[in-house]
Amino acid sequence: MMKSLFKATPTMLGHSKKENIFYMLLVLLMALGQFLCASGSGPSSGNDAVAGWVHAAMNLANTSIGILVFFPKTRALAALLSAIISALSMTANYTFYGLAFFVKLLPFDGSLFAVSLLIMIHYWPDLRNTFKAAQS
Repeated sequence: MMKSLFKATPTMLGHSKKENIFYMLLVLLMALGQFLCASGSGPSSGNDAVAGWVHAAMNLANTSIGILVFFPKTRALAALLSAIISALSMTANYTFYGLAFFVKLLPFDGSLFAVSLLIMIHYWPDLRNTFKAAQS
């Protein structure tokens, strides 16, 4: 099982050397973004409208996604989850903390969302094989 996580996927096998470098840089950016999100969430001052357990759960999810993206077998799934959690983060920033906080974090959140979408779209064909090794 563990060995299959590191095995190159069909999409990866079709990459040129330049594509490998490009997508590895995107993977590193996505992981870095997830780890930065996990380093803390919510506003740094004032009352927090969201419960502490929600922040803790999101920090755990961000860390897990940041790790999963490094495994070829789970890369598409991690990118899908990253796009979802980024969209939820942007929605929460606007809903709970207001327009000023939303606009302040929009460049970071928007960039992470875009990188996640690029990775997800590129590795989408590999998503159906994510859990295949676990079933056999």
